[in-house]
Amino acid sequence: MLVDDVDLARVDLDTYRSQLGVVLQDSFLFDGTIREIILFSRPDDTEQQFLFAYRTSRVDEFAEQYRKAYDTIAGERGVKFSGG
Repeated sequence: MLVDDVDLARVDLDTYRSQLGVVLQDSFLFDGTIREIILFSRPDDTEQQFLFAYRTSRVDEFAEQYRKAYDTIAGERGVKFSGG
């Protein structure tokens, strides 16, 4: 199988897997604040790194409508947010 004209049989499996991501059709949010959700996979990030991810992912566009912004509690599966 070829990906970008590269034969996957010749690619190190760990290297290939490190470049993959999955975006599911159904959205799912863990219970916690927006900050905790963003930092889930990188809890030791600095405030500057968090803010970069927060803005780059465009979460700021909806989170800042809430009084607590990124410290707003999402609720399990994001029940406190509109799905629209």
